[in-house]
Amino acid sequence: MKKKFFAVLLAVLLAAGALPMTASAAASGDCSAAGDGSVTWKVENGTLTISGSGDMARYLPGPSINSEGEPSTPWQDYHPKKVVFTSDVKLITRKDGNWVTEGGQFWDNQEVESFEVEAGNKTLLAYDDCLYMKIPETGDYYLYAVPPAKKGRLTIMEGAIDRVQYNSYAFLTPCKQLTEIYFPSTWWTKHRPDFNSFGSSIGLMWLSTPSHISSYIVSENHPDSKSINGCIYTKDGKELVLAPHTPPNDEIRIAEGTETFEESFADWFDIFLQGRHWKTEEPIKLYIPKSMTKFEVHLTSATSPDWLQIYGYKGTEAERFAKEHNVQFFDLDGETTPPTNFTDVESGAFYEDAVKWAVENKITQGESSTTFAPNKTCTRGQIVTFLWRANGSPEPSSTANPFVDVKSGEYYYKAMLWAKEKGITSGTDATHFSPNAACNRAQAVTFLWRANNKPAGSGSSFGDVPSGEYYAEAVKWANGAGVTSGETSTTFAPDKSCTRGQIVTFLYRDKA
Repeated sequence: MKKKFFAVLLAVLLAAGALPMTASAAASGDCSAAGDGSVTWKVENGTLTISGSGDMARYLPGPSINSEGEPSTPWQDYHPKKVVFTSDVKLITRKDGNWVTEGGQFWDNQEVESFEVEAGNKTLLAYDDCLYMKIPETGDYYLYAVPPAKKGRLTIMEGAIDRVQYNSYAFLTPCKQLTEIYFPSTWWTKHRPDFNSFGSSIGLMWLSTPSHISSYIVSENHPDSKSINGCIYTKDGKELVLAPHTPPNDEIRIAEGTETFEESFADWFDIFLQGRHWKTEEPIKLYIPKSMTKFEVHLTSATSPDWLQIYGYKGTEAERFAKEHNVQFFDLDGETTPPTNFTDVESGAFYEDAVKWAVENKITQGESSTTFAPNKTCTRGQIVTFLWRANGSPEPSSTANPFVDVKSGEYYYKAMLWAKEKGITSGTDATHFSPNAACNRAQAVTFLWRANNKPAGSGSSFGDVPSGEYYAEAVKWANGAGVTSGETSTTFAPDKSCTRGQIVTFLYRDKA
């Protein structure tokens, strides 16, 4: 009797729409602008297919009926993971004739991982899982939509033009897992001859949402801009125009040679940095070079901004700015002998001696004059740099750089070249090193093992280190050599991110 009652209840709930649809549920409907069935949608097995010929209806993110009286996506409750466009489907035009550019049809679909466009479509194109739209008047393509579930690096198609001139802002709004963006040589240049860099509020508005971005990379062939340490500068390097919300180690190092960072970027401080600080509660460390002659940025806060620390030199724009805004200032000339007594390195901690050794040997230094941040995750760029310095900072014999995400002048550049030529690392793929990605325990001991010429291992195996994995012999060596004993007596935790305290300890046990 109970089984029958619950079966009836389940049927009633499903009929009433009280239970969410599953990804495998099949459904379809009309999504044409004219409402005549010329364009249709169908969700089946997690794939949303848009078919037909003509203009697709305009949907914006929000409730079932938004402020303009337009419905949100009818397929939203079916949670598609892939969107496929067929035939000559078009994304409709605005009433004033400008092409719609929000990509709002998919903002509410947080599970979407990729877009695909079948052959024959004359207005749409897919690249790196993203959706591009063709401008009929010029034949140019611009980035229409990024999958909300896209992770890691966004590589914008070479030849694509910026969206701003077509009144499209914040197109990365739904993307919560991006960490790096690569811009092509045509971005922010084509059809905008009066705009010679990425700059000002135009660049801020569409990038104001992804506070997790840690690096911006621009093509080496870009005529007006270049990237250094994850930031974008004018081609001559004199003006900083864009910096990430969440830089590695919470540091932004303005490159030597930069001269200006002006008032038009006030929002960058008040929205980018302070807004980010409200999320993470970690201060940004801003390094200002001696070459800076005009650092005119106004902070709206009337109180001392504890989310910002200035590192620079006495008598320069760095010190003037810090005094004017009552920001904590660190004199780099006064830090030629780095501190070894940090407030966050407790006496007796497993990394205490390692931290002192690493700082004294200039392998690394503290996060500030009083903290080392031993529990902060290390990036791949930092780890190869630590390893390179621990080996005497040798000059690489070759300048051949196969990685598009490692640029000359970045602090880890020589370390990466050295590590590549010594066979310590081959990158995350043939053209990427991923310097800003977190380095896990497996990668860390493998780098050390290869730097030691791959000695035979004599240590114990761990239950979570399968035989045949690239790091298996490195783990066995590290355990036998006393570099690490694992997370427990039976587990190594190869995929767990390495902290600064762990890395300097590994190096200390190996080198000291």
